[in-house]
Amino acid sequence: MPGQARVLYEALDDAALDHYELRGNPGRRYDEADAVTVARQTPAEAGEFFTSFSLTQPGAQAAFKVYVVLKTGNEAGSKTMVVERPV
Repeated sequence: MPGQARVLYEALDDAALDHYELRGNPGRRYDEADAVTVARQTPAEAGEFFTSFSLTQPGAQAAFKVYVVLKTGNEAGSKTMVVERPV
């Protein structure tokens, strides 16, 4: 989809899994303290997010992480991925 990032993740088969979250920051640097939750999915949904967060202008960049959130509230994030909208 034009103007959107497609972020893929590998789904887990874990009974303790509650949901997945896509979190992001505008620009090339991911900052945990300033990151916003862009989208949330249940374990039954497809292993991908589509988002236009911070990518509304040509050349814009966004840094994302996918988080696994367990029913206990514990969570773990992926490595940072940076997306740039083509000019």
